[in-house]
Parts: sequence; structure tokens; C-alpha cells
Amino acid sequence: MAFPLPVQSLSEVDKVDEIVKAELIALDQAITSKLITSEEINRSDLNINDPLFLYLQDNPAEENDSLTPHFDPVEPEAAMPEAEEFAPDEFDKYIAAEVLLPKGDSMVLGKIINRKRDAHDNPIGVAHSNPIFDTRLYQVQFPQGQVEEYSANVIAHNLYLQLDSEGNRFLLMDQILDFEKTDEALPPEECFTIGLNGNIHKRQTTKGWTLCGQWKDGSTSWEPLKDMKESFPIQVAEFAVNRGLQQEAAFSWWVKKTP
Repeated sequence: MAFPLPVQSLSEVDKVDEIVKAELIALDQAITSKLITSEEINRSDLNINDPLFLYLQDNPAEENDSLTPHFDPVEPEAAMPEAEEFAPDEFDKYIAAEVLLPKGDSMVLGKIINRKRDAHDNPIGVAHSNPIFDTRLYQVQFPQGQVEEYSANVIAHNLYLQLDSEGNRFLLMDQILDFEKTDEALPPEECFTIGLNGNIHKRQTTKGWTLCGQWKDGSTSWEPLKDMKESFPIQVAEFAVNRGLQQEAAFSWWVKKTP
């Protein structure tokens, strides 16, 4: 199998080199000698069996035009569909979104699967740039398989509550259930250190501690204290006080003692 030779542009040094310039002129002349233009073609000199003669006979209008080929897509399934083939729901930003929604006395994670439709299969409600005036209804499926209806403004309200300033989704904390610490955690008697100026102050440390959090969707997970402290400082401080952890090195430097 023959591989094409690499092609690269000439450097500024090569462009002024006399040998290179001569080689380029020779290359241009060699290419030009192989080309046949319409002005150079004399049909009387062509054999009637010549492929070029036969082509010109069948394609007289293209004699002076360059041919533009039509290529079939390499991956037909990846081609852009025609405008008529788009379904309206494909442009709906809520479809397939996952959001915590009120269900009874708790918040449950649901997935928006479809627009609610009437008996004639027409979507119910009208979209609006202001979510307050958006009257669309959606079908939301919950983990147990049940499907319920929610309005667009309820979905938008709860969706925006679960997004940070950059649009990233985050989980809402329900409560902190438990804690664990490893040998990396400093004991209370080592919570002080001497600074470069000779002053004694408390170490700022969170190593060795993990907290078990329960989220609004009912799930639980173990998370490092360093992350929980930044995301839920009030809940972590209250948990530390309720569990009597204020004297621990990981908490004493930022959780105030209770009277």
C-alpha cells in the first residue's frame, strides 16, 4: 500500500534560495505540460474511441467547467436531519433533566420524560421566557417508576435552586448522620502550633475526617470534612456541637464553643 508523501510549506529561507526557485519552476512546467485546456483540444485530432472524445460528446456543457463531485456521507446516521424530521420536544431544555421535586413531605429526584398532552396528542400549555407565565405541563418519572405531572414553573423554581452560579447541579443537604476519623486526624492536644512570629494559634486542619450526609433525594454518602465544611458550614458546625466534637483539632479552630 502506497502512502502519500507529507506536504509542508516552504520556509522563508527556501523561498529565496535560487536552487529551490529553479526546482519550483521546473515542477510548474511539468504539471502544465500534462494539462489539457479546452482551447488546446482539437476534436478533429481525437480518435472517436478516445475516452476524452466520448466524454465531451456526452457532456458538451461541462467542457469548460471544472467538475464538482458529490460525496456520500461516511456515517449516514450522523448526518444532519432535514427540518421536517425534528420533533418539537427535541428542543425542550427540560426534557431528560433530573431535578429534586416536592413529593409529599420530602424532596425526591425525578427525571422529566415528556410533555403532558391532551386527547388529540397536542402538548398542553405554552412556553414563555418568564417561567412564571410558562403554562406547560410535564411528566416526571421517579425512582420507583411512578409518573406524575408538574408545571414548568415548579420545575424551573426547583431546578434553579439546585444550580450554582456556573450552572452546575448540587445536592441539597437533609442532615448529617455520622462521622469517621482515621489516624491522620490530629488529637485535641495537638491542636495548637507556634507561628513564625512566636505566637501560639490553633492549627487549621481537616485531615482524617469524613462525614456521612443524607441528601434530599434520600441517598447517603461519605464525604471528606474539607468539602462538607465549605459546602454546608452551618450544618457541619451544628453537627459538631451536637456530637461534642468542638474540642477536636478539625473543629476547634472554626466552631465556637457553646456556653
